[in-house]
This record gives sequence, C-alpha cells and structure tokens, in this order.
Amino acid sequence: ADSPIIIKMDQELNEMKRQLRAIEFGDKNKPGEFGAGFSVPFSGLPEVVLEYARLVRDVKVQEAIFELLTQQYEQAKIMELKDTPTVQFLDEASPPEKKSIPRRSRIVIFAAFASLMLSILAAFVIESFEKLTQKPEEYKKWCALREKLAGDLARFSRSITSHLKITRRSR
Repeated sequence: ADSPIIIKMDQELNEMKRQLRAIEFGDKNKPGEFGAGFSVPFSGLPEVVLEYARLVRDVKVQEAIFELLTQQYEQAKIMELKDTPTVQFLDEASPPEKKSIPRRSRIVIFAAFASLMLSILAAFVIESFEKLTQKPEEYKKWCALREKLAGDLARFSRSITSHLKITRRSR
C-alpha cells in the first residue's frame, strides 16, 4: 500500500473516475467544459436527444408540406395554361343591308333648326345691347348688376374650392 507505483495508480484511477463523473454529470467548477467535447453532460442527453428528434420531425413535416404545395402550385400553373379559351368563328361578319341608327336626316334637320333659333336669339341680344348703350343710365345699372354678379360668382367659386380642399384632406 506504501509503494509509489500503487499510489500513482490510485491517483490515476481517482483522476479517471473524476473525469468520468465530469463527462456523465458535468463539472460544477467548470460549467462549459465537460461531456467529451459536448456542452451537455451524459445525464442530460436523453432530453437533448428527445428535443433533437422533435425538431427533426418538425423539419421533415415542413419539407413534406413545402413539396406538396410546390407540386400543387406547378399543377395549377399547368392547368391555367391548358384552360386558355380558344375562339371559334361561327359566322363571318358582313355589312348590314339596311342602316338602323343614327338617322342622318333627322340629325341635319335638328341641327339646322337649332342653329336658326340660336342665331335669332343672338340677333335679339346684340340689338338689345346696342339699344342699352344708347341709354347711359340703364347701361350704368346693368354694369353695376354685372359687377355684383361677378363678385358673387367669385365668392361662390372660392367657397366651393375651399370646401373641396377640406373634403380632400379629410379623406
């Protein structure tokens, strides 16, 4: 028991037991250096292996779903190309034998009548304006009325413009 060889062998045996405990359960003094190059002690490996198996299973499920969706997408693209409608000509187009609308004769008569009425109205307006310029008092009244109407019209357009700006901002 006092032999130096036996003492040395006991020390080596104790050191190996200590290293085996560090591998199996982890070293409390050095918490990141144990487990034969792993950072997980052997006593914690079943939980790690279980978590790894779950993650691998999830990855395989996701891969299968991705492959299935990719195949369905490709099939849908192929079906879309197949479903393009084809056009069939049943009869060739031919010009009509009789015109239905517009009736040009009615349009010409209406345009002539409308232009006649507008020219008569224009003649009356021009003649009344010439008579109005010969009477200075009435002419001044009409000018004042025109200026009031122009001012009212300007105020009205400003209020409409501001209302439209407010409405646009609120959207």
